[in-house]
Amino acid sequence: LPVAFPEFYKKRLSFLCHSTIEKAIRFVRKSCAEIFPTADVQLCCGFLGLLDCFLDSYKPTEGSTPSEEQIAKFRAHIDQLFFSSLIWSVGAVVNEDGREKFSEAVWGCIALSETFLVGIEELSFLYNYTYRLDAEKWRNWMSTIEEFQVNPQESFETIVVPTLDSVRTTAILRLLLLGGKHTMSAGPTGTE
Repeated sequence: LPVAFPEFYKKRLSFLCHSTIEKAIRFVRKSCAEIFPTADVQLCCGFLGLLDCFLDSYKPTEGSTPSEEQIAKFRAHIDQLFFSSLIWSVGAVVNEDGREKFSEAVWGCIALSETFLVGIEELSFLYNYTYRLDAEKWRNWMSTIEEFQVNPQESFETIVVPTLDSVRTTAILRLLLLGGKHTMSAGPTGTE
């Protein structure tokens, strides 16, 4: 964690990790089918790597140091980013049926941790949403891109229509790659 983070942030993240990650991994193992096989440690490392990408802008560098105001403002993001990272790491390896189950299970963890997700209705399908630091709330993935318009001058084979899967995959891969994380994207034929 960034050195400038107060002890409360560390305690809150520690509480969320200890009370949630092992349960989430166990849930995946017992109640969901994985797209490809993983080890528990891979899921945990994936979660920590993704969460770390969100924390990059709060780490001091030669060129910039986060202000006290920025660090204080991060308090509102802790739980939101934790659960977003959980969905897109531990929950990313399950098939479509598993995603429904995992989303419901995560809502149970959210309730137990006394977290309120900003900008999303309770029990919504979490895979349709992303937490945006810039907006300070959860948003539907498709609302994070400009409305798609087909250019009539383009030839048919060059048109790429954004889908929910392509928008999610592109955003998560961009975050991981810009954060310097190694990535592997796998899935059934015809997916991103």
